[in-house]
Amino acid sequence: MIDVLSVPRAVAAAVAVARAHGVVCDEPEVVKNGANVIVHLAPAPVVARVASTTAVVRPRPEAFLARDIAVARFAYDRGAAVVPPGGELPPGPHCHDGRFLTFWRYVEHERGATAAPRPLGAALAELHTVLAGYDLSAGEPLPYVGPVLGELPDVFGALGGAGVVAPDELARWQERLVACKAVLPPPGGPGEQALHGDAHRRNVLMTRAGLVWTDFEDSCRANIAWDLACMRNSGPEALAAYGDRPSDAELAPFLAARALQGEVWERIFAARDRGLLPGRRPGGT
Repeated sequence: MIDVLSVPRAVAAAVAVARAHGVVCDEPEVVKNGANVIVHLAPAPVVARVASTTAVVRPRPEAFLARDIAVARFAYDRGAAVVPPGGELPPGPHCHDGRFLTFWRYVEHERGATAAPRPLGAALAELHTVLAGYDLSAGEPLPYVGPVLGELPDVFGALGGAGVVAPDELARWQERLVACKAVLPPPGGPGEQALHGDAHRRNVLMTRAGLVWTDFEDSCRANIAWDLACMRNSGPEALAAYGDRPSDAELAPFLAARALQGEVWERIFAARDRGLLPGRRPGGT
């Protein structure tokens, strides 16, 4: 059994894979311990993303990591302001000691800084212009409104099986998911395209050259309204700066879906921080 919530083991896995590819990383630094453990493999200009909390509730975290790489690489290759995958070693996904991880080029940025609403909205519009060219019928498949319709049933099963959420609350969440599915536009509708999937201010880096997008793990296909719903909490100025967008009525079902997703993930992180989220999974050595 392995403990996918162990930060030291996440660092060890990242260092081991990097060294196996000839990358010197004598001073690894944990930048963030959120859904994933983010490690700067200093002095190398490489960052590792090691599936952690996500690996508890996602049956195949490597599928999310593969989408992350595919969409980020597509956008970067076409000039979008995106953290590029790989760099000094293959981006992955890799698996070491039962941990799934990817590698990214380190981008100098102002740590702890968050984007102002207007630059964020403008940056999302620019990103969407590039992602509109992503071929939804080829390459890495993108689930329709994946963070909600694709993922939440598995998350519900993981939380219920672990006893983290009471059956009656799970039932209420499932009812809300059914209601969301009923009001969201059906797949294949007008304006459907590749999206970031989790487009909010914590998923951009503040650099001297401007905002740079990161964390495409929740990439999906949908109307741009999904990404705008993700950005909504950044304020009305962010939506105004985006430019031409769906109406409030068109945005409403995506906002409801985002609210449900946010509530579920808040519960996941709260359970983890209280030591109630089981991190033991088969695998490893």
